[in-house]
Amino acid sequence: MIIDTHAHIDVEDFEKDREAVIKRAREAGVKYILNIGCDIESSYRSMELAEQYDFIYATAGIHPHDVKSIDNDTYSHLRQLLTHPKVVALGEIGLDYFKNYSPPELQRTHFRNQIQLARDMNKPIIIHSRDAKEDIISILSEFFPTNPTAHSGIFHCFSGDQELADAALDMGFYISFPAQ
Repeated sequence: MIIDTHAHIDVEDFEKDREAVIKRAREAGVKYILNIGCDIESSYRSMELAEQYDFIYATAGIHPHDVKSIDNDTYSHLRQLLTHPKVVALGEIGLDYFKNYSPPELQRTHFRNQIQLARDMNKPIIIHSRDAKEDIISILSEFFPTNPTAHSGIFHCFSGDQELADAALDMGFYISFPAQ
């Protein structure tokens, strides 16, 4: 069974051919698609897309690049989105010290806050990690014990080293690698 665990077919780039892209995915054997939210707007678009197609599911979250735009309403929106039956995870969240579009301290604060929200809502997380291995391991270890009985989420587009992979697997995460 083929499952696309990280799609962004809600974005403007697919405006002209979104239905054709979705149809081709189905014809190619893709059983399910998980469309990822990176900010409030894309999270709502992902939810709406999931409502239109029975085999598409959604996530809601704030990407580390966008945590600088979090305001007083952001977490209320995320909490509301996460109650929808087709919004199955919180993400894409994490740390990105390569581009640093948001200040690192703000990234760490909102990474913790979003993990706590996911825990409160009993949802797995989709993690973005770039050049932030030590902080990712440290923060995740605050929330996830080693060798858990349930899966914690997935490291999206993994580009880390063996130490990060081992830590992620020990905490119950799946690891995805980009197709080239």
